[in-house]
Amino acid sequence: MATTSPTYSPLNVSLTDQSAIVRFFPHRDGLITDNWNVTYSNSNFADWSYDHNFGSGTSSHRTVLQDAYVVIDWAGTALWIYGESTGTYYAQVDNGTVLLTTDPTSGLLFSQTNLQYGLHTAVLYVLGGEVSLTAAIVTVGMGETGTVLEMRNISAVDNVSTGTANPTFIGSADEWTVSDLYTNQTGGYPCITTSTYGATLRFTLNETVAFFLYGSDDWAQGLFTVAVTSDVIGATSSVTDNAIQYSPRSTWSQLNVPKYMATGLDRTVTYIVEITNLGANFNLASVLVYDAVTAPSSSSSSLSNGTGAAASQSPSVSLNLTSASSTSLASSTETASLESGARSTRSCTAGAKLRGTVAAAFALLLFTMLA
Repeated sequence: MATTSPTYSPLNVSLTDQSAIVRFFPHRDGLITDNWNVTYSNSNFADWSYDHNFGSGTSSHRTVLQDAYVVIDWAGTALWIYGESTGTYYAQVDNGTVLLTTDPTSGLLFSQTNLQYGLHTAVLYVLGGEVSLTAAIVTVGMGETGTVLEMRNISAVDNVSTGTANPTFIGSADEWTVSDLYTNQTGGYPCITTSTYGATLRFTLNETVAFFLYGSDDWAQGLFTVAVTSDVIGATSSVTDNAIQYSPRSTWSQLNVPKYMATGLDRTVTYIVEITNLGANFNLASVLVYDAVTAPSSSSSSLSNGTGAAASQSPSVSLNLTSASSTSLASSTETASLESGARSTRSCTAGAKLRGTVAAAFALLLFTMLA
């Protein structure tokens, strides 16, 4: 049976503005005057072309549109939104107290901590002037306190040369296909793809406390939904509304972006996940799955209070845990920085393999064990 009141291990998940989990309205990419506009610090739109559309540097979404807004839904206890503003905006969580803010310092637009664990919705509204958003951090629950996280990566494609998809994923052969994307700009990015409106892709997960869908952002994608269901009452209580429409559309392309996350799951329960395409195109490269066990396994990557050793496969990243500054997270927490090959007495390596790709995996997702 699902646990109704579990004591979760709190972790921080860091997302850039390019993640579809961060939702922009009225649209996530367009002219700065009537939508949000995505930019990269080292990219110039004058240089954009079909053969040159990967963003370089730091991404941000900016707008001068009054009443534009950003929404983030998650299950957890805290949130931080980062960016810059020369205008005026306000933010609130769960339709609570409105916090009016102008000209924030140190890059922190808004934060809310010490929330009761559960589903929350944060909204940031633009009142006037220019506002830009670069990242968000949410504190989530993954596994019960005292357990060790193990990571496994489920690649969507078994063999891109033969067009063989991973049989874990079930969808109509008339609607889904194996594609090696962006070969005109990269060494290829194997994915399951569709351009059919209403096409569904289904898979089943067991021994799972959290999972993340990974794929790419680009200019040809549209909306999609994710439904997570279970036969066990209460097992999906920490899953965001399955009617939420996510968008990975971006003028500038980016690989290995977290498109969706579900946390606070019950590892004893079987979950069915169904993705529905509602836009022009959708792609899935992999599913990153976390389990929580009583002891680390030698066959999987693990994360245990910042000290667990992890099996590494190229490409890989390291999580270097350091004390948080007062301008980012609350002083009682710790945050993570992404440093390839970093060594620390409190570091751990998360290994993952995206078949046939040379892109650095999971570069947009940071996990931090709270002190």
